[in-house]
Amino acid sequence: MLFEPEAQALLFDLIEARDLLVTRRSLIEYHGAPGEQLLASGLLEHADHETSVIASDEDESPIYTVVQDGRHGQLGYHSAIRGWVPVQQEALERYRLRVDEVFSMLLGDELRRPLKGITEIEAGYVWEVGKVRLIKTQLTSVWFARRLSDPAVQERLRSANARQPEQAHRLILTSTPHDRLPRSIRLEGSTVLPILDVLDPYAPVRIDVGRLRARFGGKASAVGNEPLHLSDDGSTLTILGTEIVFGGSHQRKAIRLIVDAHHAGKRVNAAGTLASAGYGSSVRTFPQAFRKQWPLLRPYLRSRDKLWQFEL
Repeated sequence: MLFEPEAQALLFDLIEARDLLVTRRSLIEYHGAPGEQLLASGLLEHADHETSVIASDEDESPIYTVVQDGRHGQLGYHSAIRGWVPVQQEALERYRLRVDEVFSMLLGDELRRPLKGITEIEAGYVWEVGKVRLIKTQLTSVWFARRLSDPAVQERLRSANARQPEQAHRLILTSTPHDRLPRSIRLEGSTVLPILDVLDPYAPVRIDVGRLRARFGGKASAVGNEPLHLSDDGSTLTILGTEIVFGGSHQRKAIRLIVDAHHAGKRVNAAGTLASAGYGSSVRTFPQAFRKQWPLLRPYLRSRDKLWQFEL
């Protein structure tokens, strides 16, 4: 499935919204082509319809309750002045995000779904989505949690994690971006990773499993004897003992993509990586993006056939 960048951004905005519901009208009228692409993707299912409408000024009551009228076989409302007033059903339709289909898209054949299907652990916020092979022959349990910037949701996730301890380490993927994820979100026996940090920059609605393996299990959390280490918040890169500090969110996301690709044994295209990190079309090279840091990065970040990788 090919998603335009605007449709991908809209999808993750919807996942992080207060409710997993969206009206057809808002998708089409406010978001245009990206909304239409999301509607056609199969990631949304029809849920219900808006329950109220604002009527015209000639009605004595400005707000009416929408009902399904058996005689007319359509949605509408009863006005004391105008009688039965039909409303455009398509505009009022609401759609719900299909979490199972989202993860089928993100992980494809790498995901082993439970026989009982994806299970909702905390209604509307936490799901068990299946297992993924991340460490040799071992299958790792995968949960999905959304809106982890909300302290109430954080507490629900902590409670669920404590209620259902995993014998092996658990992976919890979240739609909450790295810069909105609280540093305090540490869970016993689990690793929390933002989905946006492990997407494939060349197929940005698919998780790069190599990058996921590199990030899983705390590999990027403790420097130890690692020749290349990036701090959890992406602010400090340590190369053979030399620390390099990064400021803005675009810089941190870009260096995260490069480091994760390195751990996965892959090279990256500069322009594609920077676009995935949020840079505009005027910034297409690493020296441009890392102007102050480039003298320290240049000895290690090398290009071959226009593809970049750390060479230590």
